[in-house]
Amino acid sequence: FSGPIQRLTKAMLKVREGDLDVEVQSKSNDEVGILTKTFNEMIKGLRERFALTKYVGDHTLKMIQEKETVDIDEKATFQELAILFTDIRGSTSKISTSTPEIFLEKL
Repeated sequence: FSGPIQRLTKAMLKVREGDLDVEVQSKSNDEVGILTKTFNEMIKGLRERFALTKYVGDHTLKMIQEKETVDIDEKATFQELAILFTDIRGSTSKISTSTPEIFLEKL
């Protein structure tokens, strides 16, 4: 293997092991350079997605993980949602054991 391909392969092996703190330097604009730049963009996107997962509920993450495939032809849907952010002590346990309507009535 050439040096650039070896560096890219080593970075891929690190990612396979769960290390997303990798970036491969590339100075070329040939096929390997484009591949390396695309790899870096992909890893950046993965880091961003993993960072966003802390803002998504466990039930949503589980639903996403259970969906085995993504249907490219699947149409987007629009839904009206209401989101309530509270900083009330004990509100998490109260809302998890009641409906949103009952919780709001108690507020």
